[in-house]
Amino acid sequence: MPKHIIEAGCDGATLCAFDAAALPNDFDTISADNPMEVMLSLQDEQRFWVGGTGGDGRYIFHVYVDEPAETLPDIASGFVKVEADFTAFECPSGVMWICGAEYAAKNPKKGNATTPHGMNLSAVDSSFRLPKGRHRIKITSIDYEDSPHQIRFQWHSLVLILAVLMIVLGAIGGVLSTICLIISLLGKLIQLIMGSPLLYKGWHAFPIILAIMFSGALIFFTGIKLNKFHSSLKSVVDANREYEQKRRQRPDFVIEINTVPKDSAPLA
Repeated sequence: MPKHIIEAGCDGATLCAFDAAALPNDFDTISADNPMEVMLSLQDEQRFWVGGTGGDGRYIFHVYVDEPAETLPDIASGFVKVEADFTAFECPSGVMWICGAEYAAKNPKKGNATTPHGMNLSAVDSSFRLPKGRHRIKITSIDYEDSPHQIRFQWHSLVLILAVLMIVLGAIGGVLSTICLIISLLGKLIQLIMGSPLLYKGWHAFPIILAIMFSGALIFFTGIKLNKFHSSLKSVVDANREYEQKRRQRPDFVIEINTVPKDSAPLA
């Protein structure tokens, strides 16, 4: 088993790793206007890693500290690329953070004025401990061609498809009928103001519009309930749990960390 399994999410298709103690004291201020320029500068100083992912989402890191990385059974099925290879990465506090670049801050637990709100890094598994000092760090990305599990069509898939169709069709029917009702009422109001004889015609359409509107709302909320029912099915819960377990065993990134002895020069 790897030393650490870290799950990191990003909304800007960019991840990063750092020891907050290695960041300058004014990091939050200087990174506010042009964060990428600051991050790349710190990366050149081996105090920060920043890398693109090609998309937003969750990413799994397997981190090995002073031990050889395991040869994963399915690593040969993925495209492997060395993203970074630091010879003397600074980690003065012995705590390394891995997160979306948008969450980088001098105090990652609290964030700052520019970091997104709604996510508390202290509440998720985004950091790990390692010996204080400098480290040889190699970061490798793995792009798998296959899915973590074979997707099988089961009966509960029909429930989900039906729920989605009901939500979509109900929303379309409800929105369109509501628009028609508003336009029709405005038309009648204009006819009333103008004293038009058409005011007394066309009222038979209103019950039909209302019936469609309420039917759309009923179908929409029934679809919502059906979707919740689908999510609570034991077969779905078990399948999702199995997927997450397999997902955590297939890293998107592997980080190999080797401590550099204090009395030695950085490795070439």
